Amino acid sequence: ANDKKMKEFMKSKVQRNDDAQAVANREEEQKRKRALKQAWDMSQSMAMASASQEKVRSYEEAFAQIQYATGICDLDELVNTFIHAEDQNFHLFKYNTELQADIEKLEQQIADYKEEYVQL
Repeated sequence: ANDKKMKEFMKSKVQRNDDAQAVANREEEQKRKRALKQAWDMSQSMAMASASQEKVRSYEEAFAQIQYATGICDLDELVNTFIHAEDQNFHLFKYNTELQADIEKLEQQIADYKEEYVQL
């Protein structure tokens, strides 16, 4: 009877140890996963920051080249100059389109006059 109780006691102790070990293993796995996720998140943040820094550096280089080419150092003045140039380009394009339409009308009139002349 004592042997049976001793076996049951040892069995329950082993079971508790196994359960405790399983809980400890799960907790350790969760800690490992959290640490991996934090490392991954940090890597992503660093990559994004690096990409952002590279983008800013690229913009700064482009702005420096524009400043050098135009001689304009004030950003607002540069923006206004580009807006003015874009407006002017649009108006010139529109004017060009109107002239092209006029040319086509005149060419058609010339063709009509030539045909009328031949018929005379």
